[in-house]
Amino acid sequence: MFSEKREELDQQITMLNERGTSNFFYSSIRLYKGVENTLKAEAKEILEEVPEQIAENKADLMDALEFSTLARKEFEYFQSQDPKFKSKVHIRNDVNILMVSRGELYIPADYKMGRAEAKALIQHEIGTHVLTFYNGKQQPLTQLSVGLADYDPLQEGIAVLSEYLVGGLTANRLRILAGRVIAGAALLEGADFKSIFNMLFREYGFSKERAFNITSRMLQGGGFLKDIIYLKGLVELKEYLENDGELEALLAGKFALKHLDVINELTQRNILKKPVLKPRYLEHESVNLKINKIRKGLPLSKMINQ
Repeated sequence: MFSEKREELDQQITMLNERGTSNFFYSSIRLYKGVENTLKAEAKEILEEVPEQIAENKADLMDALEFSTLARKEFEYFQSQDPKFKSKVHIRNDVNILMVSRGELYIPADYKMGRAEAKALIQHEIGTHVLTFYNGKQQPLTQLSVGLADYDPLQEGIAVLSEYLVGGLTANRLRILAGRVIAGAALLEGADFKSIFNMLFREYGFSKERAFNITSRMLQGGGFLKDIIYLKGLVELKEYLENDGELEALLAGKFALKHLDVINELTQRNILKKPVLKPRYLEHESVNLKINKIRKGLPLSKMINQ
């Protein structure tokens, strides 16, 4: 596991020096493993089955300060489970995306979001990323706090699943995740910015703004495939749950599904600990009903909350 991580770090450091060159894209393929045909097929099915929705009411928006209040309440919920838990919310002028870094939440000062989106973001960022950082930090193998190699797809898969479990995974959100996969597949086939944008806009019905945002993210640095991992992780997590896998076992730190057998063995031998913190949504009976639907084969295109 340590050798895998050392190799991944080496690839990432190399990519930093390759930004803006064709080599950056090739390193991105090595790091994120490209787009499998099955993943592309899932993305196409979502885009064919789920139409784009009209934008939310712009008057019903939450600002950074109000969102930070929700975040602190979630931190208080974690403290009720473990008094040693400490984390901060930062509202900053020098960040332009909502993000978690080393277990702390950073919010752009001018950030605004819909109220339904806010509920989903709390569980995505705090109920998944902050939680697994803290749980991993409690482990003797502290690398589990920052992540073993290839941990990203599972992390983002759990985070997106949490959006669905709390009723915040919208049609447009799921379409964007699928659109990123389609854009990544097109990039791998040699498509340029203009052709990817036109494909998303004309063939798959994205608004011009969403088509532009997806395309520009995919082309950053010379071609960056990281955005495919959100849907990839959700597909892999869905298959895991269909095979009677337990969600709670995945919250003990940041790792990939391929590491789960080792994680389980070390936990059974009392070398690793079970998750110290659990997300709030696991308290609700409705979550069990939703997970059971997934176990019975609920299609991704039906995993949306109206």
